[in-house]
Amino acid sequence: MGIFDFFKKNKNIENDNGLNETYYDDGKLRESFHKKDGILNGQYAESDVRGGLKQIGKYKNGKKEGVWLYNGEDGLTDYNLTGARRWVVTYKNGVLHGKFKVYQLFMEVFKYDSNNK
Repeated sequence: MGIFDFFKKNKNIENDNGLNETYYDDGKLRESFHKKDGILNGQYAESDVRGGLKQIGKYKNGKKEGVWLYNGEDGLTDYNLTGARRWVVTYKNGVLHGKFKVYQLFMEVFKYDSNNK
């Protein structure tokens, strides 16, 4: 592989301020996120190797904040006979806050509320 082939394959965009993107070896987008002063800040999205959404949410000062959506088993896209699982999780300052729900085939199958321990 020549140097030009390497640069065609490695399309990653890395910035301490602004948009960052990482790509799989086949050129498909893996992650898209923003940084401010080298710290995760703003929208974050990650795709699986097939291009499906793996997780999406926001960072604030390097910590997860607000509602995050995770698709599939353990955050990976997992399509099986019963359908894909989805997690809806709320974070405050990087810590689970409030309700945590798991859905399968758009039906709630599990619910946890960190406020009611």
